[in-house]
Amino acid sequence: MSLYDRQLAKQDLNYFSAQRQRCKTDMLFLGRLLGYSRLNDRVHGPVAALCVKKDNTKPIEAQDTIKERIHLDPRGCFKTTFSVIDSVQWIINFPDVRICKVTATKPLAQAIVGEIAGHFTLDAGQEPSDFLLLFPEFAIPPRSARVGGFICPCRTQQWREDTVMAFSVETSFSGYHFDIFDPDDVVNTQNSKNDFGIARVKQNYYTDRKTLMPWGYVNYKGTRYAPSDLAGDLLIKAKPSRTKTLIRSALKLRSGERLHPGEFPPEEDIELLFPELLDYDYLKSEFDSDYASFMSQYMNDSHGGREVVFSPELVDSATLVTEQLPYIGERYVSWRLPCPARDMRRAGGVMGVINGNRMFIMDAATMSGAPSLIAEQMITTVKRFGVHRVDIEMTPGWEAFAPVIDNASLVENWPVTVNWLEPDRDPAARDIRIRTTEPLLKAKRLVIDESIRNLREVRNQLFNYGSISSTELVDTLSRVTAHLPASIIYKESLAEQRAWEELRERDLHDRVYGLGIYARQMEMVAEPEEEEIDTFEPPYNENFPDDPMVPGLYV
Repeated sequence: MSLYDRQLAKQDLNYFSAQRQRCKTDMLFLGRLLGYSRLNDRVHGPVAALCVKKDNTKPIEAQDTIKERIHLDPRGCFKTTFSVIDSVQWIINFPDVRICKVTATKPLAQAIVGEIAGHFTLDAGQEPSDFLLLFPEFAIPPRSARVGGFICPCRTQQWREDTVMAFSVETSFSGYHFDIFDPDDVVNTQNSKNDFGIARVKQNYYTDRKTLMPWGYVNYKGTRYAPSDLAGDLLIKAKPSRTKTLIRSALKLRSGERLHPGEFPPEEDIELLFPELLDYDYLKSEFDSDYASFMSQYMNDSHGGREVVFSPELVDSATLVTEQLPYIGERYVSWRLPCPARDMRRAGGVMGVINGNRMFIMDAATMSGAPSLIAEQMITTVKRFGVHRVDIEMTPGWEAFAPVIDNASLVENWPVTVNWLEPDRDPAARDIRIRTTEPLLKAKRLVIDESIRNLREVRNQLFNYGSISSTELVDTLSRVTAHLPASIIYKESLAEQRAWEELRERDLHDRVYGLGIYARQMEMVAEPEEEEIDTFEPPYNENFPDDPMVPGLYV
């Protein structure tokens, strides 16, 4: 059944124009017109709102100031289908547009482009579809729809690029330039098996994205496979002024907890977010089949079946604004040196202040590079906070690093004593030590300043601990918290500690500048008085004439 009156559209120009305009601005209407009958306003309305609102009265570069979009939905929710609809709408609004479709494999990208081209294909003598009846000037013969690309017949510019082109993330397509960069399922089970594959995908993606024009738009779609996958990296780097996101899961527990392995919860304990597409029985069967893939593909949980030690809610609750944090107290700095042989590829360090029996993290740094640069950064960190002592683990090669640190200390004219710590001989010991920071975060004995450098990386390493290889910050975080008193019974008021610190600072100031009690001492040293000889003679006592020193008997 047609969504509009075909006969009236042929006879009434105003009606015809109104239906065309609706296709150009209403994505759900256009999608249903293209034959995607299972689109749902409740489910897919937010997806339509995420996409760029096209207005062909303005140039393509002025369509939206938000240039990047990230869409993460469960499997089976028509992410790719909506991408096809979005591309068709770009074409009918801007016939000169250049769209790049990128997927994990080229056959998938070619299939998506073929689906887009199919909506514009019309055989000679064939009755036009509802869509082509409204846009007859866009119709192309089947022979014009090539594998992996097609050219819009209404194009006015002679580009080297097709209207839509298909590539895999492994393909080099330098030399082309696009207005729309449209990655779809760039990450899959094959290229996310290990850290090397994940890193390769990210490197290729960021290189390929350089083909996008400066004013261009990115519309990333997919599901999660690992904490460090491309989607996770994009979310970490996303800037609110440039990025819109839509991230949803198939269900959520009414308690707000994470779904754990074991028995699938009863229906009354969960809220289905896509019951029209993913009902309870289907999700339960998928959960029972494999918990790990269910969590990544249907829950968009980057950890999959892995354990979550530091939940986002826990870390958020222990992160405070700067105004709430004290700067008075004992300060500790811990660093870890790089050691590629032990998969410690970056150096990192944190600085904490103990106040009121709590540790406040005031700075964090992570870097890779030459030893001299790492040592310089380390000394700069301790100097900034007036610390002359740093804890460093004796990772392999620490002996060669020691003189480099000493030289950096001399250059900065800041003496530093290094407390070389014994390394963890067993990886399990390191794991347990890092995990013991979890109860400290929960008890608010470990607090993180939200304005610290590299807060994003601190949170990333906490959230994804056990799932990513980067641990330099969580490792040194556990090192500085080792200085906390074991007991939580002892508490010292902030006012008392501040008063004590002020007295110490005042005493130091007076001592340096010769003020207060030190002023009198300096006067005595500067002008010593002549020593007087004691010539005291006790008075004569007539009762004891032979013992003049007997006290208490003076007349």
